[in-house]
Amino acid sequence: MHGDQIAATWVDINPGSKQRLHRHVPEQVYVIVHGKGKMQVGQHQQEVGVGDLVYIPSNTLHGIENIADDTLTYISAATPAFNISALYDTGELKEGQSV
Repeated sequence: MHGDQIAATWVDINPGSKQRLHRHVPEQVYVIVHGKGKMQVGQHQQEVGVGDLVYIPSNTLHGIENIADDTLTYISAATPAFNISALYDTGELKEGQSV
């Protein structure tokens, strides 16, 4: 969903899958609600798990990978709002591309 000022998504990532590295103008946060992953924000990488909140500054390269045998689920919120579906629906986003 998205309004004028905020966009929010519920995202499930299958075991062994990842969200490609990308960047966009809106600031964003991820809240991990299930599973375990490896998150990259800029040059920093770390493992994330249930309850972790990750802040992503504007125009910062980021992505997340599921490193467990179960689904990785997170809630994302970004402001100002933008068309987040471009990250997931087209399959055309290239590694490191801006949205």
